[in-house]
Amino acid sequence: MPADDIPSTDFSRFVLNAIKSSSTGERSNSTEERVTQPKPKLDQETLRTALALASSFLVTDTATNSDPHVGSDTWFVGLNQLIDLLVALHARDELEIETVNAASKACSGEQLFRHSLTVLEKIWQSVGQWRARGGGSKNAERALGRSESRYVAL
Repeated sequence: MPADDIPSTDFSRFVLNAIKSSSTGERSNSTEERVTQPKPKLDQETLRTALALASSFLVTDTATNSDPHVGSDTWFVGLNQLIDLLVALHARDELEIETVNAASKACSGEQLFRHSLTVLEKIWQSVGQWRARGGGSKNAERALGRSESRYVAL
């Protein structure tokens, strides 16, 4: 499938749709009924699934959108929505330990991903310094004694 045919992802839209479809309980339009009715419960299994998918959406949101900055923005909005839900559940004393564990794992995954990006950035800086000092595919070919042209991705 050509890259242009791949639909872009949007983590913020995914989070909203998942949470909206997983809430239990109906809200009434009547003020009196809203006061007496219990607040709708959020299916925290859905919240945990969204947290588990956060790192995957970080990759797809930035890779499938025409502008990676738009993709990172949609991902950050989705993550902030999840954080707001965690805070609200905690304030209502409804936050389950499994959801706290899922949030912890998601944060660990983001740290690993962030660390990977930092390492990749250092590699690219090293390659840039090496090229600035005269390194590159022509010098590598000469050092190897090859005269034919070869593609070396750097």
